[in-house]
Amino acid sequence: MNNIAYRFRPETGEYLGAVQLQENWKEPGTYLPAANSTNIAPPETGEQQAAVFDGTSWQLVADYRNQACWLADGSQQAIAELGPLPDGTSLKPPPPSMDELRAAALAQLPDWEASERMAGIDHGGSTWLTTPAALQDIRDALLAGMVPGGMWVDASGAVVPMTLPDLQSLWADCVGRGTGIYQRRLAMAAAIASMTRAQLNKFTPGWS
Repeated sequence: MNNIAYRFRPETGEYLGAVQLQENWKEPGTYLPAANSTNIAPPETGEQQAAVFDGTSWQLVADYRNQACWLADGSQQAIAELGPLPDGTSLKPPPPSMDELRAAALAQLPDWEASERMAGIDHGGSTWLTTPAALQDIRDALLAGMVPGGMWVDASGAVVPMTLPDLQSLWADCVGRGTGIYQRRLAMAAAIASMTRAQLNKFTPGWS
C-alpha cells in the first residue's frame, strides 16, 4: 500500500499537498488514513489553475484568486474564490480616460522644465552652469556692479576672463533661455489640451 496521501481543503476540495501516512502498528504494512485526503495523485496544474478533488477524482479549475480584475465601469476588485472569472470582469485594466492621459502628460512638464533650466548654457565659447546657486552668483555680482578678480569659472571648471559687460551679456542669455523654457512649457500645456489619445500616449516633453 502506498504510504503517500494527497490532502485537500474540505470546504473547496483544493489540493493542499502530499503527506506521508503513519504505519498502523496494529496491522503492519498498512497505514492510518489522513483526514481530507485521497491516495489518487492530483494532475499537474497550469498557469492560473488549481487541482480540486470532487470526492472521486481531481478536476482542474480556474484559479484567479489574489489577482486584480476590473469591472466594466473601470472599478477594481480582488477575486477571492476558485472558478472562472465572474461575468463582466477582465484581468486587463481599462484604458485610462482622456482626463487621466492629459493629467499624466501635464505631470511631466515640471520635471522637464527643471531639467532644462539646470542643463547649462553656451555663451561666448564656454558652457556655463545655470543651477540656482550659479544664477544667484551672477545676480549678486551684477548687483554689486563688479566681477571679483575679473574672472568667472565655467561649467568645466576653467577660469575665464570676465568683465562686467561680459557678465551682463551672459545674464541676458540666461534670462532669455529661462524665458524660452517657460514659454515652451506653456505651449506644450496648451497643446496637450487638444491632443488625441494616440498623441497623448506618445507624448514626451521636448522642443519639437
